[in-house]
Amino acid sequence: MRARLVAAARELLAEIPYDELTMDAVMERAGVSRGGLYYHFPDRRALFQAVVEQINEELLVRVAGALDQSAPPTRNLRLAVIEFFRACTDPFVAKVLLVEAPAVMGQSEWMEEANARWADMVQAMLEACEKSGAKLPGDLDILANMLIATVDRAGMLVARQPDELARIEATVISLLNRIVDPG
Repeated sequence: MRARLVAAARELLAEIPYDELTMDAVMERAGVSRGGLYYHFPDRRALFQAVVEQINEELLVRVAGALDQSAPPTRNLRLAVIEFFRACTDPFVAKVLLVEAPAVMGQSEWMEEANARWADMVQAMLEACEKSGAKLPGDLDILANMLIATVDRAGMLVARQPDELARIEATVISLLNRIVDPG
């Protein structure tokens, strides 16, 4: 039932903004009772957070799937950024993850939620880069968080200006190259 509720909320969020999402509409779309809905989600925000977590997890899987296990780690870091930007051109992903999630959950809670999973992935990629000989500047944990913030902000630009994808991507990749391949 929880999965049906998340799916129903997700379908509705593809059609309307979060501010117009009602628990009654989710109940109706999912075909569940009020008690069933509130058993799983005490309020609209909790339901929205479940949708955000699902989309974020799908995005992580998508980015991981774009990596080439035979490629050098620095190339995979670039591939991850490129795939993230491609995902940001999806209007639904952009709307929910980059616009509504920070607004509904609050910027700091959203960043904590999103960064927890992304930081592990990015830090592991940076460690692999370092093991392969890249001379990375500073502390890897701080560097991972800085890269996440940079890519996230650039993702917002991609979402607002998808026709500028190539230019934004080239700029961020150039910056990334200076970090992982200085010289």
